[in-house]
Amino acid sequence: MKVLNSTTNEFKSDGTQIGERMTSKKVSNGAEAIKSQMESSFSGIDAEGNNVTVEVNLEYVDSVGKDDFYIDFVDEVVGADGVPLSKSGVLAAGKVDEIGNVDSNRIQVAKSPFNSTNTEIGITGAHEGGHTAGLTHESAGTDAQNLMKKGATGGNITPSQRSSLRNVVPRVRGIKPIKATEIKTMEISSEIISNN
Repeated sequence: MKVLNSTTNEFKSDGTQIGERMTSKKVSNGAEAIKSQMESSFSGIDAEGNNVTVEVNLEYVDSVGKDDFYIDFVDEVVGADGVPLSKSGVLAAGKVDEIGNVDSNRIQVAKSPFNSTNTEIGITGAHEGGHTAGLTHESAGTDAQNLMKKGATGGNITPSQRSSLRNVVPRVRGIKPIKATEIKTMEISSEIISNN
């Protein structure tokens, strides 16, 4: 998964600074928190009893294209029209450009005030990553600690949600399921281990 280096200041046409500079270390720490949360939340037993382990690989880049799948740390989350969501009264910690699109998508994660700790950044990024794979807020049910709950503060997902992810994760660039027996060697495989 690509991570857009958000280390440059953003300016209006009149030269006024509008973006807060993120250091390379903050970008790296935030991306690692998202990676860790995705691996933790998305791995486990699915509804069919399969043990699914997910590994996320990060690639730091200075620019992205329209066909890239990437994490973008932003000062303010924007809609598809490029207008900040706050202009319409919506405050958001994160957003994906298109739910269910694992081929080319942007995971926006607001730098602050929502995501002030790496734990919050990790949960927000993993939540948005779940959206890219097609998981919705409704899939969280009534579990307050479910990662896909609107305004998530927990990292749990259900076996049913994990089954849904298992079906699309092999197509996501930078996210691969691996065999539990190969975790130590980190050899990538798209096979699922069955408990049967």
